[in-house]
Amino acid sequence: MFRKIEAIAIALIFIGFLLWVSSSRFSFVPFSILAAIGLTLLVIARSRTQRHGSFLCRIGFHKNKHIGWDDEMKSVAIYQCERCGRTKKVMKTV
Repeated sequence: MFRKIEAIAIALIFIGFLLWVSSSRFSFVPFSILAAIGLTLLVIARSRTQRHGSFLCRIGFHKNKHIGWDDEMKSVAIYQCERCGRTKKVMKTV
């Protein structure tokens, strides 16, 4: 259920952005209303589905710190969140 709410929230933000880009005169109000509704729905859905310790990590704002490089591929950096401990690998390109 919350995944559907996340999809609807992202769609509202995207539609509001398209309204803002398509006409420059009176589109700020609908954009801001749609964006506010979309962001509110997104924060609520993410805070309910994610089980990280910190609220900021639950809504997607991780505080990542570079901890090293991958052994198999030298161009892959490993990052770890300082709050929740989640690790991720990022491909570095030139």
